Amino acid sequence: MANEKLAKAFKYSLSLLFLLVNGWVCQAQNFDWGTALGVELNKKVTKKFNVGLSQEFRLNDQASNLYRSATQIGVEYSFFRKVCKAGLFGTFIRKENKSTLFDSQYRLGADLSAETEYNQLGISFRTRMLSTWRDESLGSYKVNPKLSFRNRLQLDYKLFASPFKPYFSFEPFIYLNAQGGALLDNLRYRLGTSYRLNKRSSFDGCLRLDKEIQVANPESFLSLDLSYKYRF
Repeated sequence: MANEKLAKAFKYSLSLLFLLVNGWVCQAQNFDWGTALGVELNKKVTKKFNVGLSQEFRLNDQASNLYRSATQIGVEYSFFRKVCKAGLFGTFIRKENKSTLFDSQYRLGADLSAETEYNQLGISFRTRMLSTWRDESLGSYKVNPKLSFRNRLQLDYKLFASPFKPYFSFEPFIYLNAQGGALLDNLRYRLGTSYRLNKRSSFDGCLRLDKEIQVANPESFLSLDLSYKYRF
């Protein structure tokens, strides 16, 4: 019964995602697709305190070009019986710029999240603040660092006696120090599932759709994201 519900939910979700992608492709001036591959390690220091390290590679141009790599280290603290979490992290990014050179970027971030469950349905919300410094020697930037604010709402469904845990999330990006004031410039949708291998490790796979809005020459990008996660 649970598998039938899952199949129906994925069928409707994929149909909706297809309609959204098809509509955006028809309207978008620039559309591309690619993939992202990553690995994430988390160390439990105490019952409430975790340290994490992750590495991710992203490809664009129909998954033929490596345009971004990101190495991130962070800490996370759980409180209110692990319902809420607060995190701090730093990220080193190598990203291809418009001149096809790789720009070194340094990012600091802080986030606050909360989650709850209703039977098998999980609901979580995360608010995140980011500050990204870019290399001025490889390009001129109107603002540096770039400040952004993101809020992600995620729904997931826990299947009985199954290693799969499907989810859907929506996340708008706000460019805080854009010229002329704060600007909502990107929308992100994710539809995927995690797969539990054992108590310590899992795989995660999703379709991620990024849609730029309110900017000159907006771009839409569809990506198949795959990652491996390990906790110890």
